[in-house]
Amino acid sequence: MMGKNARMLQSAMEYLTTYSWAFLLIAIATTTFVALGILNPSGQIVSCALPANLECNQALLSSNGILYLSIANANPYPIKITASGCNSNQTGIVTQSQSLVIQGGSTAAISTQCYSGTTAFSGKIGSLFRGTLQLNYTETQTGIPHVVYGQLLDKVTSGVSITTSVSTTV
Repeated sequence: MMGKNARMLQSAMEYLTTYSWAFLLIAIATTTFVALGILNPSGQIVSCALPANLECNQALLSSNGILYLSIANANPYPIKITASGCNSNQTGIVTQSQSLVIQGGSTAAISTQCYSGTTAFSGKIGSLFRGTLQLNYTETQTGIPHVVYGQLLDKVTSGVSITTSVSTTV
């Protein structure tokens, strides 16, 4: 038969063992979330979403506000990008002239200045930029002009490297 002290010691050990497992599981879950960037918004994956038939394959934003984009034309016909721009809000997007033909099924790289309101964006490396992207393009076969808007969430980076398959400048 166990004495009172032995029972209290056993109870204390069971208590410590149970809570040790709970703390261990919490520590593992927290470490996993941090490693995946779930608890750190600045580590989240960059997103660039454009309307149907245009795809933003890659977006890199430099600290001086220049946005480098790799855009794929999923249309069966070529398009000519005539202007582009981005801003932290949807109104007042300043567009820069472009003259780039992207063949149907091809990808091309463009660059454009991003703005924060009315001033050119500049940010620290690692900071987030959330804004609206505007692309003006013309269908080369019909001459019909289009203005499309997309959403951008990008982390400011120091190195810029965009890869494309085919691009044609006109």
